[in-house]
Amino acid sequence: MDNWGSGTQNRTLILHRLFRAKQLSETEASASKLTPLIVIEEPESFLHPYAQAEFGRVLQDLAGEFGVQVIVTTHSPYLLSLTVDSSAQLSQ
Repeated sequence: MDNWGSGTQNRTLILHRLFRAKQLSETEASASKLTPLIVIEEPESFLHPYAQAEFGRVLQDLAGEFGVQVIVTTHSPYLLSLTVDSSAQLSQ
């Protein structure tokens, strides 16, 4: 991973955590009926605008498929343009 770009490293680590949360939800969390929660700060860092939007869609799809709740903070208009029925937008 040391030779990868910062954006690729960041995405890989986030996806690894998402898959790990899925594993937990299938074992420990399912016994106690807890939904895993992942909080991600600015996942768009170091990504091209198209890659930001695509990665946002991947996060949405995998979170829904895996039964994992994801909270994302972002300043990216490309991530903010994604609409989800269960999303909430907060502004100051």
